[in-house]
Amino acid sequence: MTDKATLFKKCIAAIFQRDDFVIAISTGTPGPFRKITAMIIGSDGKVLGYAKIGETPLAIQGIHSEVRILNQKRFVSKFFCLV
Repeated sequence: MTDKATLFKKCIAAIFQRDDFVIAISTGTPGPFRKITAMIIGSDGKVLGYAKIGETPLAIQGIHSEVRILNQKRFVSKFFCLV
């Protein structure tokens, strides 16, 4: 596992306060708005949540917009963004 992957997994473990999970990755559509999406799945098979990763300013801006909208709509208890 690369240093970035290890750091990402540690971050996810801290957020969900558990380490019994796997991560499924979708690389997204190529281009300046590309957002990599990670689905976090617990050892029981239940989806714990999702993480989005943006590498360009436009992708990061898009993620911030998604977080703001989802928090306003209150679809779930809490969305947050780590940069």
